[in-house]
Amino acid sequence: MLDRNIGYGASLLFNFNTSNDYFEDFSLTPFFRMYFQKDEQFGAKGFFVEAFTAFYTGKEDVDSNSNTTNSFFETAFGFSFGKKWINFKGFVFEVKLGIGRNLLGNTSSEVIGKGDLYVGYRF
Repeated sequence: MLDRNIGYGASLLFNFNTSNDYFEDFSLTPFFRMYFQKDEQFGAKGFFVEAFTAFYTGKEDVDSNSNTTNSFFETAFGFSFGKKWINFKGFVFEVKLGIGRNLLGNTSSEVIGKGDLYVGYRF
């Protein structure tokens, strides 16, 4: 957190089930987030909007008849919105949805979707 209303970070994904047709095998997603909560008791909670950049690799099914796949590296830029709740004991619950535009054109898809659900504890 930079202050009560601004935060940044990164998400890291390793997919250990690489037998799926079109899923990310690896993803690094740095983000910058702005919160819009008026309660001054805790910072970095409530409704937020974030900008993210995703760097990811994976495989996509090119021809389902011959089981041909294409390995790729892609970069995307996008925006997400969500909400974070924190109770007085420090437990955290967060939901987030977002969409980004693929920039390199290495996949058949032009967009990437993000959906996250977090449960945790703030120290």
